[in-house]
Amino acid sequence: MFSSTEPVINTPTDQVSVTVVRKSDGQSVTFVLDEKTHIHDLKHELKRRLKPQFNQGCRLIFRDKVLKGKNTLKHYGIK
Repeated sequence: MFSSTEPVINTPTDQVSVTVVRKSDGQSVTFVLDEKTHIHDLKHELKRRLKPQFNQGCRLIFRDKVLKGKNTLKHYGIK
């Protein structure tokens, strides 16, 4: 959910603003990506910008589904 204090980001229709929140410590990172971006590319960039806490890696979850690397943001309806 967005609060009234957060800035509104206007993006072209093929661009998506994605905010990833790490549940273990609440840290977050926001990306503006093309909707055709693959999940594995997002995870790679996420590892670079938000250092992992554990060696096992991470799972990205959206609407109770674990996101698979071979699919795109658009595939999961992330708009």
